[in-house]
Amino acid sequence: MSTVEHVLRTEPSAALAGAVFCISGALSLGEKEMAALLQAHGATVASSVTAKVTHVLTSAADAAKKTSKIASAEAKDI
Repeated sequence: MSTVEHVLRTEPSAALAGAVFCISGALSLGEKEMAALLQAHGATVASSVTAKVTHVLTSAADAAKKTSKIASAEAKDI
């Protein structure tokens, strides 16, 4: 069983309560699946980088491209 499959099979929790994620770029899961997984563990998912975002989830390759979401996150020290 892969790590992703293991995480998807775990019981929902509040481990990420209070965290606000913005997903950017291509990940091992689709954006909707990743958002559902984060939300199942108490996180909120934002569609853009705002002052409330605490984490940006992206790949190393997409981070290196300096997309507008990455640039915005860096400007906000996220």
